[in-house]
Amino acid sequence: LAHKLYALFNCSMTKCGCSVSIALIQESHLKSTDVHRFQNKYFKVFFSSSAVNKSKGVLIVSKRNIVFSIKRSGNDTEGRITHVVVSLNNTKYAFMSLYAPIEGDSKFFQELLRLVVSLKDWISGYFNSFLVYTFFSAHHKHYSRIDYLLMSPSWKDSHH
Repeated sequence: LAHKLYALFNCSMTKCGCSVSIALIQESHLKSTDVHRFQNKYFKVFFSSSAVNKSKGVLIVSKRNIVFSIKRSGNDTEGRITHVVVSLNNTKYAFMSLYAPIEGDSKFFQELLRLVVSLKDWISGYFNSFLVYTFFSAHHKHYSRIDYLLMSPSWKDSHH
């Protein structure tokens, strides 16, 4: 947990040339009563979902100085999905942080599909699908792809 917060803070302070305003975090491994531990004076946990046993866990984190108008939000009880639809400068954005199960779970993917169709704009998350490897976990000794951004063609065209 500390290394994820440090990486977020370090990156947002332009050390790597980027500026993080919103972060979608997977595998937080926090109980719902401990989610506040991920916050600091720069970032707040916007929305979250936690599993009872500290496995899994997803967060949507934003800089404290960003002012959103929240239109809709939700999460599951398994620590796999949290989402929020906001309005910022008269533009609607939908953010979803998700952590898909490795094994096919038809109930999870049916619920995800229903939610994605209702959001329409774009989502990001750890889908646990391995098409092109982008990350090697030394601890687990395996490669995976950990970053996906999916967006509708209309959203992409209007923001490109």
